[in-house]
Amino acid sequence: MKFDIDKIAREWAYRIKNGTPDLNNEIHLYELKKLLSEQKYPFNFVEYYLHNLRNRDKIQEVKYEKTVRDLIVTKLGSRLGLSSMATDGNLANTSGEDPKNIAKAVSKELGVKVSVIKPNEPVLHNNGKTMKVSSQFNALHFKYKDNIINLKLSAGSGSPDIPKDAAWYEMGICVEYNKSKGMSRDAALNAANVNSKKYSTYEAHLTKVCSKVVKNLGNVGSSLQQTGGESFSSAAVWPSSDGTPKTDIYGGAKERISVKKKGGSQLVSGKASDAKGVFLGALEFYQKYSQGNSQKYIQSIISSIDSDFKNFNTDRSVGTVRTIAGEDYIKWRTPLINKELSKKKIKLTKGKSAERHAKAEAIGAGIIKEMGNWNEWFIDDVSQLTSKKVTSWFSGYAKSQVTKDMKEEVGGIIGAAMDHKRIDVEFKRAFEDNDFKKWAVYEAASGNYKFSGNDDLSSSNKPIANKILVFGLDGSAEVKQINESWASSYISNVSSVVAFKSSGRSKFTAFRLLSEIKDDEPATTFENDVSDIINEELNNFKQEFEFTSLIEEGLFDNLKNIGKKLISKISNTVKNFYSNVIKKIISKLQSYAKAGINSLADALGFNIDGTSYVKVNF
Repeated sequence: MKFDIDKIAREWAYRIKNGTPDLNNEIHLYELKKLLSEQKYPFNFVEYYLHNLRNRDKIQEVKYEKTVRDLIVTKLGSRLGLSSMATDGNLANTSGEDPKNIAKAVSKELGVKVSVIKPNEPVLHNNGKTMKVSSQFNALHFKYKDNIINLKLSAGSGSPDIPKDAAWYEMGICVEYNKSKGMSRDAALNAANVNSKKYSTYEAHLTKVCSKVVKNLGNVGSSLQQTGGESFSSAAVWPSSDGTPKTDIYGGAKERISVKKKGGSQLVSGKASDAKGVFLGALEFYQKYSQGNSQKYIQSIISSIDSDFKNFNTDRSVGTVRTIAGEDYIKWRTPLINKELSKKKIKLTKGKSAERHAKAEAIGAGIIKEMGNWNEWFIDDVSQLTSKKVTSWFSGYAKSQVTKDMKEEVGGIIGAAMDHKRIDVEFKRAFEDNDFKKWAVYEAASGNYKFSGNDDLSSSNKPIANKILVFGLDGSAEVKQINESWASSYISNVSSVVAFKSSGRSKFTAFRLLSEIKDDEPATTFENDVSDIINEELNNFKQEFEFTSLIEEGLFDNLKNIGKKLISKISNTVKNFYSNVIKKIISKLQSYAKAGINSLADALGFNIDGTSYVKVNF
């Protein structure tokens, strides 16, 4: 369909009271969305077009900021501990480096003056507006090649005092263990091969947790060294040059320990090379020590990994593209189901509808994520489209996208998502053979084949882990030997998943072996949304109630009033937190309800059992 912008603009202006559409007015944009929908433009085109209108001031700026951000990471990343983040305008300050030092280094590298912007401090952007860069983190502000650049220096999500990366706990365990052997702080850090300045970022928290872990660790050598951040040479038979060791902390040849945090972790998570390597290693051990019967099937999987695992770049998130494609599929499929219902004179039973049947087909094909009890949404005696027919629909759908970029984006993401459904089933079938799964778990935990290149279970190279430590933030610690017996007893705790993994614009097929998996139901849409809301408001709460802000507001000017004003400050902050959380949750429930009773039920994770009239008031 040709996009007649002049015709659309005239009709849009006619619908606006003063005849002048305002791109900053959400009501006006809503009218444009209705108009485009009435004109039968594809749903995904409408959403993409409106997204670009809303973000017109940011698109060029963010794109250029990403280019400069990536240049800084390339030039200074390894020296200063800087890395890229999913958001284009963010720099991850992983080592806790002083922002002033980062600014000085960037200034020298790029030949420009660089300023450090404090949280909530307004600064000029390329769109001519003065806005804050971040409410929580410092930022770099400078002009480079006639463009204003504002890069947020993120330290990570969650509490600024608690690290997200497990590598910090590896450092902490090593340092506290060395201190328990009588070393001074500086000597303990030196023996652990840990940078003192970097460690100080989370030292208080690590000292508290890891000192307890060490008490339950037992004797694992005269001292411990963190090796998880080092790189070793992988064996020639390994499919990649990645040298990340499985030994995270090293106490000697007999104490090569992999560290996992209690509550769920990953034995392996990576691209095609990681999946292929684990399968190759597991097959070597499987052939020698188990003489299993699944060798031919496993070899066929290994042969297909390179072609099945995809890697591509897109602007929109995987979730956004899958949601839009799913909605378009349901919109196309529902009338056909209704026609079949009418022709066969089928009466719908509890919780059944043409829309839900279509949604279940989309989930089954891998177009959209699984939700609720989707397997129960199919209507008896109504045909279910085969994978071949769904693929045929998708082929035409991808070709119908408006631009070349959108065709590639939709084709890549949805095509890969549908492939993942098949690959995941194939992998799970391989792991139905417990002997093979045992050796996959062994290789993923030890890295024996990766660094030895052979099937010798007594290999003792430094990066090959021979023990696994599972610790908790409560100080609990359990060390077990990584061997055939351990792997055999552990397989019930491990599940394989083939799905998307994203890093900025990059999206790729990833294979994961997840440990400590519970048999709980997956979180509902509502549970995930509530979690996001609470995390967002907790960040706002921390920013609102800071000791320094009390001083800035003059609450200490009159010491007689300090108690009263402090209590009032705390009381109001807590009230705002709960009020904002409740308001946002109610808003989410309203959006589910407006989409229909089935959408509300799906989001909340229950099936409609019976027929009733539902009216929702908020």
